[in-house]
Amino acid sequence: MSSLFRNTFYTSLAQGWQMLMALLLFKLAATFLQGPGFGKYSVATTIMYFVLMFDDLGLSTLTTREIARDKNKAQRFLGVVLGLKTVLILISLLFVFLFTSLTHYDPETDAAIWIFTFCGLAYSFAFQGYAVFRAYERMELETAITVLEKTVSTVFGILVLALGMGIIAFSWMFALASLVALTASMWILQKRFLRLRPVFHMGEFRKALSSSIAFGIAMFITFTYDRVDILLLSTMKDMGAAGLYGAAHKLLSFTGLVPTIFATAFFPKFSIHANDPQELSRIFTTGFKYLMMLAVPMIPAVFILSKPLMLFFSTAEFLEASGALCIMAVTSGILFINIFLASLYGATNHQKRILVFEVVGLCMNVAGNWMLIPRYSYMGSAVATVITEGIVVVLAMTWSLKHIAKITEYSFWGKIVLATGGMSIFLLFFRNGYLPGNVAGGAAVYFFLLFVTRAVDAQQLKRNLAELRARKG
Repeated sequence: MSSLFRNTFYTSLAQGWQMLMALLLFKLAATFLQGPGFGKYSVATTIMYFVLMFDDLGLSTLTTREIARDKNKAQRFLGVVLGLKTVLILISLLFVFLFTSLTHYDPETDAAIWIFTFCGLAYSFAFQGYAVFRAYERMELETAITVLEKTVSTVFGILVLALGMGIIAFSWMFALASLVALTASMWILQKRFLRLRPVFHMGEFRKALSSSIAFGIAMFITFTYDRVDILLLSTMKDMGAAGLYGAAHKLLSFTGLVPTIFATAFFPKFSIHANDPQELSRIFTTGFKYLMMLAVPMIPAVFILSKPLMLFFSTAEFLEASGALCIMAVTSGILFINIFLASLYGATNHQKRILVFEVVGLCMNVAGNWMLIPRYSYMGSAVATVITEGIVVVLAMTWSLKHIAKITEYSFWGKIVLATGGMSIFLLFFRNGYLPGNVAGGAAVYFFLLFVTRAVDAQQLKRNLAELRARKG
């Protein structure tokens, strides 16, 4: 398990730094851009992720799985994927052209969308390098690039905001950061792993797409029902409503970094042991246990501290979004499981099955938003998303436990609930105090109770840290 711990450690460093930089930038963006401006920023970044998905179509995930299983075919496979991604740029550009033509946003919003389109394309190719690093279980390389990229976007983003240069200049700072990530990723890939030689072969394109498309569609559906509410709010209501919802959504989206860490770190191991149900169940249970230790306490903590959180990370203008924040905390908790399950399904070649569940979720989410937004605005969007994620997690978990991997331990649930209860009591007593102190105190109480109840194995953690130091030495 030492390599799995290293994977998690380095991925956590990358995601932790990303969250720190994003929180800092979020505060200033909310302050300087304000409601409508933040709405434009939320819409533009949403389109960026759609561009990223259209240019990737699951190819990065497929790359990690295939190279992790057989490194002898890595060079040819990478060439085919790079060639295919180059062709797919046209689809992304067509999508953005049609979107901006049909929505009739103001020129400033359209300009921001096109700038973030460039970001999406650059990240698509940068992530291809990350996919190879993950296949070779060299997560520290991805960590170094992520730290560099997020530092650039944050430092220069803060600079242009402080100078009052507006949404367009702010958007260009993300384009600069994405170019830094692309250059660094491709340079390391070329120097230390594989040659950058795109292959243009229709037969191999079809073969790669037939294997990756399920990943791509699943990712598209997941992201669509996670972000379509922002687009619907911007068109059915206004940028002000989109900005309020976007602030709450953005704040809780940082929690999604946690399951992303687990999904990224565990994916290679899931792939390697896909045909060993016993070992796969053991690995899955380990990840699920520690993931729940982080997901469960987050929900009551956000409920208790919703208003202080909005005030601390944004401004009083966004305080009314605290109600949506409470509802969306449940969504975030459920997403911890859904993201981890998606990694398990993909690694074990069951991505088409989870695709069915996500199609159901997408249909219900769009319908729910369409019915609830006219009357309840962003609060309706929050409710629709909770219902959607709840249905998907029940379907995906039930099928997974029956056909892929079982949970081999359940005793940790009572210990997590006990520790969460202790933390909640602490937060209720001190909820009117200084937010960072409350969060630190609540976390200390929670993890102390986990150690007291032996939900966390201190000796195992010491062994893992020793193995990590030995590798670094």
